[in-house]
Amino acid sequence: MTEKVLRELTRGVLRKYITQQEGLNTVRGRIDTATQMRRAHLKSTAVSCIYDEFHIDHALNRILKAALRKIMMQSNQLNTRKRAGHAMMYLDEVTDSIDERLLRSVINFDRGNRRYEECYRLAKFLLSQTAPTPQKGNKTASSILFKMNDLFESYIATPVD
Repeated sequence: MTEKVLRELTRGVLRKYITQQEGLNTVRGRIDTATQMRRAHLKSTAVSCIYDEFHIDHALNRILKAALRKIMMQSNQLNTRKRAGHAMMYLDEVTDSIDERLLRSVINFDRGNRRYEECYRLAKFLLSQTAPTPQKGNKTASSILFKMNDLFESYIATPVD
């Protein structure tokens, strides 16, 4: 997973437009006339504006960062931890907190964020701590495969105390 996330982040960190509403000294976006009329009696120079701002801190990036943090904490492989740490540097401005509602929320993938879809499914799989069941249905699931011969050889080569 760390290779895929790092590859996509080096191509460009996903950003999203988020609508903001606040009183500003200069007009930005469009004027919120309803709020402006309510504030007319305040004799303030601030103009109530609604505008879109390009943010890096959104649900998809939070989930990816949480999965990378979990990989860094639990992985025994130095290269995996290095890749996860390098990928987390790209997501430095993303909030660290994640809650259960965020994991249950549905993220709609479009042409702008489709390249992160597989990384998202793997991250959600790691964070949910569940295992996919091989049943018939229309759900897709990611899996983690191991080379069993390498796994068996490393197990046999481990000394017993």
